[in-house]
Amino acid sequence: MLTLPAAVRIHLCIRPVDMRKSFTGLSLQVRQVLQRNCSLDPVVTR
Repeated sequence: MLTLPAAVRIHLCIRPVDMRKSFTGLSLQVRQVLQRNCSLDPVVTR
């Protein structure tokens, strides 16, 4: 079990994601969808 501070936001992506993209490409896609910079927030993909 992970214990995270209350300020940490975890984003769950429910759209299919092309995992062949680099971290930069995935980060850009997250920014475009959420319309904010989430560079320090964990993102979970399915």
